[in-house]
Amino acid sequence: KFFHLFTIIEFCEKEFKVNDKSQKILNKKSLTNIKLKLDGIIFEELEKQTEEIKNSKNKLITRIGQVLGEITDLNRVEKIINILKYMGINSIEFLLNPVEINKDLIQELINLRNKSYHGDKNKDEYCNEYKTAVLKLMKICEQIIVFLKRDLEKQINTI
Repeated sequence: KFFHLFTIIEFCEKEFKVNDKSQKILNKKSLTNIKLKLDGIIFEELEKQTEEIKNSKNKLITRIGQVLGEITDLNRVEKIINILKYMGINSIEFLLNPVEINKDLIQELINLRNKSYHGDKNKDEYCNEYKTAVLKLMKICEQIIVFLKRDLEKQINTI
């Protein structure tokens, strides 16, 4: 259940990326300059490696450029919060109490997702954490679905 619900969050990260209020740290010119400088550094380092690895220089520079090009001024937690706020999701009701959508809540969900996704061997000890997280995610996802439904209805009505 947890993973299925979390995929809705991941869908929102991709679909509403423009609403996460983040900005890339490096522009294209800066990336090009960094790649040019890396070319010399990597060439020197690869000279010490095997011939097969030397031929990987361009792949390495391209990959580093891709990674650097995706770095933004906000972290994942901040981006998710901004997207949820854009959707009007500021809080959930959890066990009859209002719970604010904040950094702690989103970080808790991401941490549990990462523990699970990366194969933590002690999943049984997280059983209660999963139950709590599933309930919280259900509440968040319910509101996401309501937002998506309204958005889709608006699009249909303008046709």
